[in-house]
Amino acid sequence: MSDDKDLPVLMIVEDDEGLQRQLKWAYEGYRVVQATTREQAIELLRLHEPAVVTLDLGLPPDPDGTSEGFATLSEILALKPDTKVIVASGHGARESALRAIALGAYDFYRKPVDIDDLGLIVARAFHLHEIEAENRRLEAGGGDPATVLGSIITAAPEMLKVARTIERVAAADVSVMLLGASGTGKELLAKAVHELSPRKRGEFVAIMGASGSGKSTLLHLLAGLDRPDAGRVRVAGQDLGSLDDTATTIFRRRKIGVVFQAFNLLGMLSARENVALPLVVAGVAHRDIGKRVRAALDKVGLLNRERAAPITLSGGEQQRLCIARAIVNRPATLIADEPTGNLDPGYAQTIIDLFKSFNQVGVTVLLATHDETGLARLKCRRINLDHGKLAA
Repeated sequence: MSDDKDLPVLMIVEDDEGLQRQLKWAYEGYRVVQATTREQAIELLRLHEPAVVTLDLGLPPDPDGTSEGFATLSEILALKPDTKVIVASGHGARESALRAIALGAYDFYRKPVDIDDLGLIVARAFHLHEIEAENRRLEAGGGDPATVLGSIITAAPEMLKVARTIERVAAADVSVMLLGASGTGKELLAKAVHELSPRKRGEFVAIMGASGSGKSTLLHLLAGLDRPDAGRVRVAGQDLGSLDDTATTIFRRRKIGVVFQAFNLLGMLSARENVALPLVVAGVAHRDIGKRVRAALDKVGLLNRERAAPITLSGGEQQRLCIARAIVNRPATLIADEPTGNLDPGYAQTIIDLFKSFNQVGVTVLLATHDETGLARLKCRRINLDHGKLAA
């Protein structure tokens, strides 16, 4: 249970003892202090500095009028101008409301009191008081606000602490999950993680050339599926020639996703099981496999077909299933060999856009194709091959 001293303070100024008791027990989550006269109210204001006050205008020695209530309102605001004073009265409601607001009251409530309605007004007053206090604190901090994480401007210590945490995490080659309610800024922080991550440097490279120019051979070398007759192949700083077959398989499993020209789907397995297979082989915990498979299928738009057999899928859907299988291990590099070669133009563009979306979050994409049309709208580096050599 929270310590009562840690709760925000609400002061109730009311001379009706019955209504006082009713109001006191109606407000949970606040530390309630009560006064029945102006003198008591001012004493409690100095002692507790409440953020919100509910004030009955009919206070003694003028319980049937409003003069003492308005005097109390003026004195409260003179001593503590940021106080949110909610005035309640049944005396000449409209005229009293206009005068109270003119004197600086936050809101006016006409008696008889509805506890639920007044509770909403009180909660809103506390929320506004907190926002205004934060703004004043930021202004009093002095100097210009800091720009953190590249594009976020803040002077709040809490946000600066978050920024320092992200700066430490972003450099690590691990997956990061950001949790929070809608509107809390997850997208900005996710972008910051990406901008500070080594994966930001991922390129989109189109390897162009006619059939037989060596595109598939080059990709197989980069994926460690073939070995060169001479020279070295380095991927992500690793000399693949220095690895034996087992080490090459482990490296490929951890760092590279491959989308083959032939789909290479297993017909006896469902779409979901085909995508899960790399995780099973890699020894990923069973409790994590389902989440990652569903995330990969959702990314390529096949979550609703997870139980389908590959043979029941269209050519474009099978290609997307291959892509889901290639990305489920979250590779830093994605290699695709003619992924649009057997697709109609509309579906081909969908696949190209899908690869573009992976590159935008830092994945390096190497895509072999001879389809100029599909790359027309794509800004990427192009390598042209001619009979196994770089063309001028």
